[in-house]
Amino acid sequence: MTCVANKYNVVRIFAKNLEKANMKNLSKSMSISEKQIDGKYTKYWSTDRALTRRGVLWIGLMCNLRCIFCYDKQFKHKKILKWIPFDAEKGIKPVLSKFKFFYKNNHVDIMGGEPTLYPEIFQLLNYCKTIDLDVTIITHALKLSKIETVKKYKDAGINDFLISFHGLDKVANNLFGIDKLDITKYQLKALENLAECNIPFRFNVILTKYNLEQLAKIAEICLQFGGSVINFINFNPYFEWSKISNIPFQVKVTEVASRLKDIIKFCNTNGLEINVRYVPFCVMKGYEAHIYTDYQLPYDVHEWDFNSWYDENEKPQMSEEWYYSYSKKQLKKHGYIQGKSCSECALRNICSGFHSQYVNRWGWDEAKPYEGSLVTNPKHFINQQQKIHYVYGAKTNIAEAYDSNVPLDQIDFIKHRTKDL
Repeated sequence: MTCVANKYNVVRIFAKNLEKANMKNLSKSMSISEKQIDGKYTKYWSTDRALTRRGVLWIGLMCNLRCIFCYDKQFKHKKILKWIPFDAEKGIKPVLSKFKFFYKNNHVDIMGGEPTLYPEIFQLLNYCKTIDLDVTIITHALKLSKIETVKKYKDAGINDFLISFHGLDKVANNLFGIDKLDITKYQLKALENLAECNIPFRFNVILTKYNLEQLAKIAEICLQFGGSVINFINFNPYFEWSKISNIPFQVKVTEVASRLKDIIKFCNTNGLEINVRYVPFCVMKGYEAHIYTDYQLPYDVHEWDFNSWYDENEKPQMSEEWYYSYSKKQLKKHGYIQGKSCSECALRNICSGFHSQYVNRWGWDEAKPYEGSLVTNPKHFINQQQKIHYVYGAKTNIAEAYDSNVPLDQIDFIKHRTKDL
């Protein structure tokens, strides 16, 4: 039976969980109806690229780790470190109602800081259950190393966890900014608990110069414990980071590209969805179906709806043209640019280019333009990717639990810095 390397001191993965993971190894020739995936939630593989209906909510920036690439690490205003109360006029509850009943979102991602530290997290989960709003918690998962805690989340109706899993052993401790705690031990125990309780999870992995040698092993661990999706994310030097010319952990995209291509082959063979974010297409030629710049993000069901994310108060289900225009606005706001090579590229209308900080540090040598006719459809490549989708059954007994006199479209999201992401 397959097991994780002994040096990580982890118990063998239960055979039943490995069997479930292997069930996801499906050929592209199968129809959607043949691609049902067993588990708690009805989901399937599909190449359908509908616009995402997922919201995101920051509940405060308190955290017990000090990740070296954290945006909040550079942020000076300490007042927003406080938790936002759940049941208050300007608290969490009315915002969740707006996601569900105004924006028609069907999922919400809960972010911090570290949401598992939020004192009212189970109250939040219980309310979302009453309005049929599925919840993902983005977490480092340390508190999930206790099986009793994981069982409590399952009883509360958690949909899944998105786990920040950036490295192993000393590399993990370096990236998480903690010296004395064995991060890997706690995270692997958390994965074991989630597998035992049949709670779905996904991985986020930030690409750095420190974890390059471990990326393949991280993908193996995600698969072995029954993970459904792994996201490799190129670091975006936003905000204060954009002013730092030589970010110590930053890596050149061409240095990581060959590794990512091998990992994509592994994931495709073994039925693990893999996405590579914020990397230009030209460094991943032949693997473009897995590349997500701002132009592709609206078509990933696990990504965030620009409309509710920025509380634009637009009617839900806007056109694809609206999302394309918003993607362009995002890129301009965050400092992405295209150079001479990009201006000659057939993908210039669907690719983000490079961040200005990155170009100021390393130049344009990595940009290799595509020849041929101009491509204008942001789904041009990702239409070929098999991704996990969910089946939603209409509920007739959803509690219209929003009980404020303030109209939903007049509810302002909590104004704090991270919303500008």
